[in-house]
Amino acid sequence: MLLLMKYSRAIAALVAVVPLSDSVSAKDEFPPASEVFRYAVESDGATLTVYWDVLPGYYLYKERMGVASTTPGVKLGKPCYPKGETHHDEYFGNQEIFRDDFKVTVPLSRPAAAREGKLDVKLSLQGCADAGLCYPPTVWNVKVKLPANAAPTVSPAS
Repeated sequence: MLLLMKYSRAIAALVAVVPLSDSVSAKDEFPPASEVFRYAVESDGATLTVYWDVLPGYYLYKERMGVASTTPGVKLGKPCYPKGETHHDEYFGNQEIFRDDFKVTVPLSRPAAAREGKLDVKLSLQGCADAGLCYPPTVWNVKVKLPANAAPTVSPAS
């Protein structure tokens, strides 16, 4: 009888651990944010365009996205987003989200002296998987080549 009780405790402990290990391995199956939220950035000298490619089953929050210049003297205007879909989030309430492929355009202004041909951009984002995983807020730094023949734009004095 003592031997049976000893084994039943071991079996109960094993059964308690198995669901936990399954959930851990399921969590490990989510790819990193860099594989889920792919992007390409280009500029024609007057506009910056970010092309997003979001894997099926994932989405980005519009209110958690941002585009900023980290190049001195180069200013980015207000991003122009496409119409997203409304999604109810348990924590954030109703949110506009983006899935699949979409692009964001941003007006760009730079002084005549800024002719080095590259722009440093900071992309900020946060997104989730339909399966329930939400990625933490993320910031990526990107170097964007400016076309050599593009004339610099100067924003009007304020």
